Amino acid sequence: MTRVSELRDICGVPSISIGILHQGKVIKTESFGLRNVEENLPADSNTVYLLSSLSKGFVAAAVGVAVSEGKMNWKAPLSQYIPEFKPLDPDIGKANLIDFLRHSSGLSSPQLLILGPRGTLIHSERDFIQLMNTCPACDESGSRYNRWWLYNNWAYGLVAIALQQAYQQCYMDLIQNRILKPLGLDRTSIHSESLTDDTNVAYPYARLDDGTFHRLGSDNWISQNHTPANAALGMRSCVRDMLLWASSILKKEQSELQDKGLTGGTDGDSAVLQNVYQTRKGRWTRPASDNSALLDSTAYCMGWYRTTIPSSMIGFLSYNDMTREESARDHSHVMGIESPKRLLVAHNGVFCGSTSALYTFPETQSAIITFANGLQDADAAEFAAQIITQALFGLGPEVDILALARREVDLRKRQFMGSLLSEWERDRDIEAPEGPREQYTGDFGGHTTCLSIMQSEDKLSVKFNGNKNSALLLQYYKEDTYSFFPTTRDEWLMKSMFEWNNHKLALLEFKRDDSGEVIGLFWQWDHEGQPSWFQKKLSFK
Repeated sequence: MTRVSELRDICGVPSISIGILHQGKVIKTESFGLRNVEENLPADSNTVYLLSSLSKGFVAAAVGVAVSEGKMNWKAPLSQYIPEFKPLDPDIGKANLIDFLRHSSGLSSPQLLILGPRGTLIHSERDFIQLMNTCPACDESGSRYNRWWLYNNWAYGLVAIALQQAYQQCYMDLIQNRILKPLGLDRTSIHSESLTDDTNVAYPYARLDDGTFHRLGSDNWISQNHTPANAALGMRSCVRDMLLWASSILKKEQSELQDKGLTGGTDGDSAVLQNVYQTRKGRWTRPASDNSALLDSTAYCMGWYRTTIPSSMIGFLSYNDMTREESARDHSHVMGIESPKRLLVAHNGVFCGSTSALYTFPETQSAIITFANGLQDADAAEFAAQIITQALFGLGPEVDILALARREVDLRKRQFMGSLLSEWERDRDIEAPEGPREQYTGDFGGHTTCLSIMQSEDKLSVKFNGNKNSALLLQYYKEDTYSFFPTTRDEWLMKSMFEWNNHKLALLEFKRDDSGEVIGLFWQWDHEGQPSWFQKKLSFK
């Protein structure tokens, strides 16, 4: 495990924790570094990390149980469980549970309308369905329903609400009582209250340009128990519990494959979970960009992805996409090219200051769980999982994962100045005259969201849905346009603006009527879409 320890330094993260299950038995757990930098507290196999998108596997598992109990139907439209879900595109009203769980519903992802700067939750659960109803679902070719694949956290939020309706029970209580407790996952939480007095927690960090670690507030939103957010991204767990989770998944899946008619009734852990194979079989193909006959295709399942080693698509949900794209062109970075093929069912979790990876290998009843409590240059958890996979199965020829990690770090460090900020500067035009700043102040509404533009000491700022901790200063960008994009990498990291990976997502373009009065603004909150209109609200004096 020397390489994992070295990886921690390369990627600049305070800690990495790992666990290995092989042939159904835990053979290794180990942690490197600190869960709490300020107090110099070490991580261990019971340290609780943010699961981020590994939470989605629990949503899918809960639906599997609900289907087995007749509470839900895989092919029933989501609107059957949430009657108030009435998306703009009527075709998406037909989308069923599988469509949402495999990310093919066609709905846009309102990530920036829900989770704001500094880990702020800027949208209430109360208005969540109404927000999803306003999300674009078409492009120039028409409806995107089952024609377009987009990874969407909030599709899982919708399914969590549907589960609540089906059981008439809080989603968080449902997960706690039907999955976590029966499986003995006593250090896995979805309720913020369950960790109130726990000190063995890995805090999220970013390493700044001077080499110091800055603790982020990127997970502050979890304490507000927002069902869609916590279901999609907000669970926490430790190495010990996740190995138990993986073992339970693998055992039940194996049982179902041995007798495809089996729907329940077995003893032990496997009786808790149902329809596991249904959630882990390929549902939507994600072809590698190289289209090589040498490498098998990858598919997204429901809360998992499925591929076969060797594949350049391993880790396609991680933050290491820059080197993964290079691997698609240069197969020298692909593990196991000269080894027997091996099925991998996995998922990643990525959020500001936290990464995780869960690999499962059904053929050998093996699993690897990795956590890291830092993120700015590369996904240490994903690289750690690859290092362990290569060693565990003796894959050949050996790939230098540490060299790959160094390459990812180098590319990421260059990305902010060489791409994000340079494009921001390229499109800026401060030679154009700036209007009186008071003309831009006021509240602007759209997509059940309010952007408040405020002026103080001749400076403008924006606040999202009244959340004071989300406020950001605005810079004049060009005529009638202001930007809240951070102009240093440290600022970008410290404000947890990981999702603002394009300067256009931080532009507010104001519009005037024929008389010259500001009447609204356009903001591109959708990574994949066009800017949306936010109407200026009338003020009465």
